[in-house]
Amino acid sequence: LYYPFENLQTSSNEDFSITFIDTPGPNSTGDYGQKHKDQTRSVLNGVDMALFIFDYGHIDDNLKSDEQGLWHTIKTRCERDKNFEIYFLINKIDMAMENDNFKDISSGISNEEFIKQKKENWFKHEKIAIDKIVNAAKKHGIDNPKVYPISSYYQLLERNNKKNLDAEDTLDIFKKKHFKRVFENNWEEEFIKYLGIAKIEDDINQYIKIGLKEKILKTALNNLIDITKDEDIRLQTDIQTLSKPKDEA
Repeated sequence: LYYPFENLQTSSNEDFSITFIDTPGPNSTGDYGQKHKDQTRSVLNGVDMALFIFDYGHIDDNLKSDEQGLWHTIKTRCERDKNFEIYFLINKIDMAMENDNFKDISSGISNEEFIKQKKENWFKHEKIAIDKIVNAAKKHGIDNPKVYPISSYYQLLERNNKKNLDAEDTLDIFKKKHFKRVFENNWEEEFIKYLGIAKIEDDINQYIKIGLKEKILKTALNNLIDITKDEDIRLQTDIQTLSKPKDEA
């Protein structure tokens, strides 16, 4: 497990901590299906933000939902709390390149034509997957859904300093096949961008540093205002109570 968020650990100078909850799959079936749905709904109703993770190969299945399912819970949660943050992640996005984008590229063509066709089909099915999530989110009342296509597998290989030779070969082939040939000089930048993990890490960090802290401070301020109002009412009541004997005398 990798924890790149600098805010995760509470420092001696800042009393701030973060708890991650990995909920059961909301699409579970069988004896535990309803229990898993109930647990997930319960967690969603009590957190500040959620990562809703899809598998690229099963997006259509995961978009199906009954009226009281996960999408309904997210919709009601967003309506109740405008500060609730939800990020939609499409994992295993590299399957689009391996299985879909380039499957129709002609064989027996020149290298120049091959690269041209790869560029023309670049990010084609990834965009289709993103659009499916965006449309589903908008359908359920989320106006500006944040969708992140990611490849956790290749990001793990990239960051793992102790990977074996087979893993090293797998990563090298992926880089050469889809990035070094297509982007040449700036292939590394495009590779990191495609993996998507760095982007979502940065956005979550910004949300924690700015949005979440502002939410906490606003809640604390509102609590102080409520306490002040309650104290003022109590004092006014005390004044009236203490003044009564004086008026009677």
